[in-house]
Amino acid sequence: MSDEPIALVKPQWRDAFRRFMEAGELDPDFEAYLNTDPDAQHAVDQAFEAQAGSLSTLLREASAVELPPELTVRGRAERAAAVLKAGLDLPPHEQESFFARFTSALKEQTTESQQRALAATIDRALQDI
Repeated sequence: MSDEPIALVKPQWRDAFRRFMEAGELDPDFEAYLNTDPDAQHAVDQAFEAQAGSLSTLLREASAVELPPELTVRGRAERAAAVLKAGLDLPPHEQESFFARFTSALKEQTTESQQRALAATIDRALQDI
């Protein structure tokens, strides 16, 4: 006998079993069959356990993946800081033009709500400097 849960399901119900396990579709006739067949119930239990194990493995593997720096909050913050630092490193007479263009571009790419949130965050951060 196969180790696959579907082997416990009577052949005429295997398509309904697959639909139930893959899409969650529970045909009323298949449900009646499940309610009366302990082997089919065991098959569902085994399939759910296998799915839960696969999900657990996937979550474990996903949490072990290290994101490229540009996708992390820290990486994005460091890139933004580098841009601002580049503006500060310009000669004083070029800084005003740089920051005017920077803020203009930022305004074009953000909503008013995002702009207010950014201004409040910068205000709070500057109090710690």
